[in-house]
Amino acid sequence: MMRPLKKILAALMMAVVYLPADATVSDQLNRQNFRSSVCNIADMQISFRIEEAFGEPLVRSKMRWQAGPNTNLDCLSKLTHVWVTVRTDTDRLIYLKLRTAIMRAGQEFGDTATESPSWSKLFCASPTDTASCESDDIARSLFNSALRFEGFDVTTQARAVSNRATGRADNSSQASTQEFSFESLLSDAIDQAIAPTDQKPPNTNDLAPAEPVNAVAEQLATRKAEHASLAVNNVVSLLALSLAQYTTPAHKCESDRTIGNWVQARGTCQLNFRRESNYQYLCTDNGQARPVRSTLRANINLASDISHISDIRVSDEGWAALVLELNDELQSSSEGDFKTNRWQFAADSKHLADLQKLASSILSLREYCSANSDIAG
Repeated sequence: MMRPLKKILAALMMAVVYLPADATVSDQLNRQNFRSSVCNIADMQISFRIEEAFGEPLVRSKMRWQAGPNTNLDCLSKLTHVWVTVRTDTDRLIYLKLRTAIMRAGQEFGDTATESPSWSKLFCASPTDTASCESDDIARSLFNSALRFEGFDVTTQARAVSNRATGRADNSSQASTQEFSFESLLSDAIDQAIAPTDQKPPNTNDLAPAEPVNAVAEQLATRKAEHASLAVNNVVSLLALSLAQYTTPAHKCESDRTIGNWVQARGTCQLNFRRESNYQYLCTDNGQARPVRSTLRANINLASDISHISDIRVSDEGWAALVLELNDELQSSSEGDFKTNRWQFAADSKHLADLQKLASSILSLREYCSANSDIAG
């Protein structure tokens, strides 16, 4: 007969033996030569580990990356998330969101970010914050199943876009490639207040008190407003010139479709967009082509109406598109019978750099207007 102590030890051994094999999952993934928002990424490595602690998932992750062409080292902002593609044992795809600590390009792995999302937020149907996610019970079951991690996507609200290589001076393009990293403006303003560029040797007879903090704040606010004004000018000039018109190829029942873009800037934070489409419908009953014209309008408050600015999509067919996701159904046709919460700018891929500049300018305006909502009316 087995003694009580031996029974307890045997039970503990059995418990250890039958612990789920995948109670802790981890992986390291690598991806090369891709774009997130306006950031070109030559190489990125993601390392992560998921385990259970006190009945809740515990996710640890870290990353490092190398900047690609025309991308500054601080392009990825703190609002950068990694969506890991996960294949389940039933061959279904789900997605895991990582909030890694974001490093400058070229550095080694950064600090390990630790988070504890609820089970119902761990595995989601698509790589977006609005996607539906698995319930607690299903997520726990998935965690203890045979998961395979197949890659990842990166979403970011880029700090800035630069059309110049790092360290290369090009004064002729400075106005159109200005970085809109507002965090750096504060340190610039403070540096200028403490050690102005045009210093002269101190004279003990006319020493002036140091510039007060509120003067630094005013200088910062002025510079932010100047950058926002530049961004507005970029949007207006791009949509009036290189991005003013785009032609899509013909389809079975349609001729080439010509799409025109217009914008009206009503102050810094209010942009009114209009898009007009013209083509010939070729499959009429009488065989005669019928002209079709449609107009869409969107009056967008940059402080509140844009929920997300998508990555620029580049097609193999030679076009590129930038989509603004809006919080409400703001766009309607001229007849008022059509609404959508997406506004798209399309262009020939040869104008990709201009489309990137447009995305950067709108992103910068959204950042500025959200922080200064009192002037965004």
